[in-house]
Amino acid sequence: FGASYKTTTYLFVDGSNFRKYFTESTTKWFGQEVEFDFQKIKDFFQAEKAFYYDCIDDVKNDNETQNECDLRAQLQEEKLNKIREVEGCHVHLGSISGKNKKKRQKEVDVMLAVQMMEHAFRGNMQKAVLLSGDKDFRPLVESLVRLGLFVEVVGDTKHISQDLIHSADSHQRLTFLNYYKW
Repeated sequence: FGASYKTTTYLFVDGSNFRKYFTESTTKWFGQEVEFDFQKIKDFFQAEKAFYYDCIDDVKNDNETQNECDLRAQLQEEKLNKIREVEGCHVHLGSISGKNKKKRQKEVDVMLAVQMMEHAFRGNMQKAVLLSGDKDFRPLVESLVRLGLFVEVVGDTKHISQDLIHSADSHQRLTFLNYYKW
């Protein structure tokens, strides 16, 4: 009677995908790499909880010393710790496989998909926001929609899969203005 219904929204971020296009867009305008404010991203989507999936690149490249590799990994860990400090945010890490230009993330996309499904099955959220433009997530999004969840996909305006957009209930295309505000 007169009670308002609050939609519980969870945000799931494909960190590698987001970082790549955030950095590509902002570096072009600022001339250097800038950091994003994860609190602003979480607030933008009005997410009660946010989950960030990524890897720490701790595999030494042929052209670097062990100290350089360790420093690079430490800087990545510090950035992830800033995300962990945001209330309601959780960071989940996969691993790196390969060397040099053949490095690939392992376990990350599957971990995101499994945990998104777990939250859906438990009824923890009514709306899921997937921050990734990766077409690989289309079967996940289609399944969540069939389960009755409202799913929004969000990705870089130049790099979001049309198939992923069409599988979701709604979508947003990120532009430099979004990145600038974050």
